[in-house]
Amino acid sequence: LSFQTKTTNIGKSLFENNVAQIAPAAATLQPATAGAYGSIDVMGLACTSMSLVVGPTVIDQEIRRGYPAVTHTTNMATAVVQACLHTVGSNLGVLTPYNRDLHNACLEFLKRHGLTVVSDHTFDIDEDERVAAIAPQSIRNAVEQHLVRDHVDMYVIVCSSLRTMEPGCIQGLEASVQRPVITSTQAMIWHTLRVAGISDGMQGYGSLLHGSESTQKRSPRHRSRGRLEERDYAAGSIHTTA
Repeated sequence: LSFQTKTTNIGKSLFENNVAQIAPAAATLQPATAGAYGSIDVMGLACTSMSLVVGPTVIDQEIRRGYPAVTHTTNMATAVVQACLHTVGSNLGVLTPYNRDLHNACLEFLKRHGLTVVSDHTFDIDEDERVAAIAPQSIRNAVEQHLVRDHVDMYVIVCSSLRTMEPGCIQGLEASVQRPVITSTQAMIWHTLRVAGISDGMQGYGSLLHGSESTQKRSPRHRSRGRLEERDYAAGSIHTTA
């Protein structure tokens, strides 16, 4: 099973068509039910724009439809919000690769969850394979040239296709802008680990994953077992304009 991203422009119709593939994809993962080796504790959808367009509620429902034994679900839009709320401050500089409609939907999603967008910029690209071709240096240049403001608390780089997880990218950018940098893939890894009750850090991928106390204000979890206790980020869906 695969999601169509390379031959169709990124947008509402693509992701709404792909919703039907979430449950069948989740159903292929093993172990399928609780047993001697347990079952999957956390399952997530690793696409920020699809999470924005379809909405966290639908993603949660579809994952659970395909894999009922899962304990918790997540997605990249929720993970980014949780990472921002976990970091000191609420003023964001936001970079996306999206077309203007999807970019604006991303900004509105962040604002709806108590965050303030101080500066923003988009590469304004529709094709996923072109997004993946953007060099890490170009990402850094975009942040430094278009987003840097004195009153920005953190910089948020949205989209898993942007190559922010290449070694040194996040760490180098944090050193340059002197602020925490949150990216979709980094936030997804962090949120999945924390929701699973794993507090381990990772060096080389920014202060969020490293666990720097100077940038953290609270944990997204309040206990290690049972239902996740966190603000409800699954209410409603964000749609791009037609």
